[in-house]
Amino acid sequence: SNLKIRLANAGFNNQNATRNFLAIKVIGLFVGLMMGGGYGFLMSSPGSNSWMSLVIGAGIGFYLPELGLTLLRSGRQKKIFLQLPDALDLLVVCVEAGQGLNAALKRVSEDFMVSCPALAKELNLVNLEINAGLEREQALRNLADRLLGPRALPRMRLVNIHECLERVRTLILAEADGQVQIKLDYDPSL
Repeated sequence: SNLKIRLANAGFNNQNATRNFLAIKVIGLFVGLMMGGGYGFLMSSPGSNSWMSLVIGAGIGFYLPELGLTLLRSGRQKKIFLQLPDALDLLVVCVEAGQGLNAALKRVSEDFMVSCPALAKELNLVNLEINAGLEREQALRNLADRLLGPRALPRMRLVNIHECLERVRTLILAEADGQVQIKLDYDPSL
């Protein structure tokens, strides 16, 4: 599910992560409800609408865990992506030195345990999946899904063919440094 993927992106991969997160949201709802109700009761005056603070408190309590999850997710992804080039370089060095992919993944995950534990745990999980019998391709796809989100088809949108052709023309002219002439032979009214 989408929530399970977002939790995995934030680093919560255990089986109970979804249930725990939903429980936190419900607890947040009730805490916000009580705090909003208390505020409304204390600040109420004749003719004021104290129910609004009740609703606002409940809404804040319910959506605060979502905000926390989003911040954790983006922070974790940023840490991983800052360390990923170094990890890939070390992975290439290990493989070129004669280690197999599993041994290289293990070595990189051990080396990055201090500098980027999130990346180290993800690479270790890939290694465990491969050792458990999962195809390498599938284990690496799972890694990409955990880090980036699920694979999805690109969103299609309507594009004017003339705009597309004009971009291609501009790129070719920029690369050719004036050595190429392109004759426009299409009807722009289409």
